[in-house]
Amino acid sequence: MSNFIDNEDGQPNPVIASTHAFIQYKNTNICMDFRCDCGEQSHYDGDFADAVECPNCHQQWEMPQFIVPRKVCAGTYPGHVETIKVLVSEDDG
Repeated sequence: MSNFIDNEDGQPNPVIASTHAFIQYKNTNICMDFRCDCGEQSHYDGDFADAVECPNCHQQWEMPQFIVPRKVCAGTYPGHVETIKVLVSEDDG
């Protein structure tokens, strides 16, 4: 799986220069609702989902490990605000 550091054309991905997070999956179950370009809405429960396939159009999708977080604001789901985790600086870890 690509690490999404470079775009498909080999150019640096601009998300790396901005706020981002890298997710490293470690033996975890995933519950995912997925909407494909074709309009199909599907669901997956199970171990790992590095790549998925749409049951309708059979397009295969690679799941990114880099994500772009959103700032907490008034519209943030209250349950998320109640469970905020404080990160450890790489300098301290």
